[in-house]
Amino acid sequence: MATDTVWELVPEQGLVLRDAGTAGHLRVGMMLPGNVDGQHFADTGNLRVMGEDGLGTRGADVGGFRPNLTENFNPVDHSKTEEHPDGSYTIHFADGTSQLIPAPAAAAEAATGDTGDSTDVRATMQSAFYAALRQAGMDKTTIDDLWRWAETEWTNDPSFTAERALIGMYDQQAFKDRFPAIALMPAGTRGVPTPGEYISFEKYVAKELKRVGITEGNFDNLITTLFTNNVGEGEVTERLNVAQKVMWDMPPEVRDKLTDWFGEEYGTSITMKTFLDKTGDWSKIQDDISTARTGGWGQMVAGLDAGWDKGLAKKVSDLGLSQAEQWSRFAELKEQEMLFSENLDETVDLDYATQGVEAAFDLDDNDLSETIDRRATERTAKFSGGGGALLSGTTTGFGAANA
Repeated sequence: MATDTVWELVPEQGLVLRDAGTAGHLRVGMMLPGNVDGQHFADTGNLRVMGEDGLGTRGADVGGFRPNLTENFNPVDHSKTEEHPDGSYTIHFADGTSQLIPAPAAAAEAATGDTGDSTDVRATMQSAFYAALRQAGMDKTTIDDLWRWAETEWTNDPSFTAERALIGMYDQQAFKDRFPAIALMPAGTRGVPTPGEYISFEKYVAKELKRVGITEGNFDNLITTLFTNNVGEGEVTERLNVAQKVMWDMPPEVRDKLTDWFGEEYGTSITMKTFLDKTGDWSKIQDDISTARTGGWGQMVAGLDAGWDKGLAKKVSDLGLSQAEQWSRFAELKEQEMLFSENLDETVDLDYATQGVEAAFDLDDNDLSETIDRRATERTAKFSGGGGALLSGTTTGFGAANA
C-alpha cells in the first residue's frame, strides 16, 4: 500500500524526506542516495534506482547502508570493521549487531553459480566501490572518475578488489583534485582526514561562513589552508567570531588603529588576516587585535594622540585588565590632562600620551607619579589663598578684592 511520501532531491546531499505520509517508521529529514526511488523505499524498505522496475535490494542487505534520521537509525561503527584474507569484511553496527559483506568474486559466484562470469564480478565490485564512496559523501562525478581508474586496474589484474581500489584511489588525480588537503599530507601523517571527515568539515565551515555573512570566493583553498594549519572546527568558530567583531562591532577608532599599527590587510580583507592566515599564528592575530582595541579606547576616552603608539598600548593590553577597568583609568587620566601642560614657573616637562599613560597604569617608576601628584598639590595651593583664584565659598575671582 502506498505511503504517499514526499521527497526532495537536494544537490550535493541526496534525497530528503519532506513529508512522511503514512510511513510512520520514517522521520521527516532522513536522507537517501540521490538516485534511489524514495517512494519505493518507503513502501517496501527496498532500495532500487529511480526509473527501474523490480523489488530492488532490501536496505538492510546493502553493505553498511542504514538510512539516517529514521526512528531506529543504526549507524555503522567503522572503527570495528574487520577485513578478512579472502577479501570479505565484517561491519558492526552501533546496536552490537554485525553483517558479513562477501568478497566481490564470492558474491558474484553466489549470485550466478559461475565463478568465471567476469561481468557479474565487475558489477559487484562496482556496486561495493560506489556504495563505500557514496556513504563517505563523495559526489557522483568524482566517484565516476575514480571508478574508471579502478575498472582499468581490475581489467589488468582480475584479483584487484574494491578494497584495494579504496586504498589506491588516494594516489589518483581525481581524488587529489577533490581532496587537495589530503594530497598535501604525507601518508601516515597524524590527523589526515578520511574523505567522510573532509566532507563533514567542509559542511561545517560552509555553515559557519553563512552564519557570519562571509562569502569566500575560493572555498577549496580555504579548506586546504585550514587542514594544513591544523585548524579544527572549534578554532574555525573562534576565528570567525573575532572576524565578525572586527568587521561589524569595532568602533572606527579601534579599526583605524588596527590598520595603522598592523597593516592595511586588516582593513582591506579582515577575513584573510583572521581566518585565512597562512602562518597559523592565531595568537599573534589575537594580540594585534587586543592591542588595537586598547589603542582605540585610549584615543576615544582619554584623547590620546601624538606619542600614543602600539608599543605602549601593548604594555597596557598585556596587563589583562577588563574593558571597564581600562576605560576607568583612561577617564581618570583625562581629568588630569591639564597637569601635563607646563606653567611658566614649572621646570619639569611631562608628556600626556606617554608619561600620563605610564602613571595611570602603574607602568612608571615612583618618581613620575610623585612628580604628577606634587604638581597637582602645588597648583591647588596657588588658588587656595590671597592672590589666587578662589576655589571655595560663594564668590569667585582673582586677587583679594572679593575676599
